[in-house]
Amino acid sequence: MFNLISGAKDKMIAAGVSQFLNSKLAGYGKVKNLNLNSQEKSIYLEVELQGEPDTLKVLILGYELRQEQGESFFCFEQIKCSRTWLDKLFKEVIIPKYVPEQKILIPAKYASMLKLI
Repeated sequence: MFNLISGAKDKMIAAGVSQFLNSKLAGYGKVKNLNLNSQEKSIYLEVELQGEPDTLKVLILGYELRQEQGESFFCFEQIKCSRTWLDKLFKEVIIPKYVPEQKILIPAKYASMLKLI
């Protein structure tokens, strides 16, 4: 029964996250599929990018939502991409330079969703 409830919750949250990401990706592409697994703490998404023949697949492992000093953060252990060059760019440039602590500040207007996850 718990798995059924958890699965339904994950699907509901995934739909909201997809909508949010699509609003940020407008003009570049859109999320075609997003699966969130709160038990395994993983997120899998497929993104259809404009001008690209193949779908980009992204796997986020070991995610966690944290509250620190009144702010909300999305934290992760690892990000994997289906494009080798992009995977390497994330590991060698984007994460070390822009998210070295592997956490992303969640804007206050979205932080209320944290209670659902």
